Amino acid sequence: MARFGVLVVAVLMAAACLTGRAVASDTGAVMAVINNAVASFNKGDEKTWNGLCTPSASIISNIPPYQYSTTCADWWSAHAASDKKLGISGEVVTLSAAWHVLVTGDRAYAALPASFVYKQKGKTVKSSGNVLTVALQKTAAGWRMTGWSWAQH
Repeated sequence: MARFGVLVVAVLMAAACLTGRAVASDTGAVMAVINNAVASFNKGDEKTWNGLCTPSASIISNIPPYQYSTTCADWWSAHAASDKKLGISGEVVTLSAAWHVLVTGDRAYAALPASFVYKQKGKTVKSSGNVLTVALQKTAAGWRMTGWSWAQH
């Protein structure tokens, strides 16, 4: 009976180690999607950006109408129109180390501090203390953003 108990404990410890590795692997994959999305935004790569979202991502942003429940493409179009109207160009978002990256099964959540630099009518504007929060789901194509919000400081 003692051998059985040792065997059970060993199996449970192995399962915990494997689960920890899976979560670490998923955490890296989640962060890779977020970093890829930010890099795509910084390059103006709308196609890659949109491909990292689920078809009906929910977005809260400082771009009117402030809430988007359709597609990332709709937000991208509104963002481009707002930039044109306000004379904004050369936007670059830089993420700092994540405050939280939580993975539970096929869902994930991440909150990250961010800085934002852009030109407005030729003048450089720097914004720090911003927050990017992202929800993701693991799909057949990999992790995809189901929602995100941006809070500019």
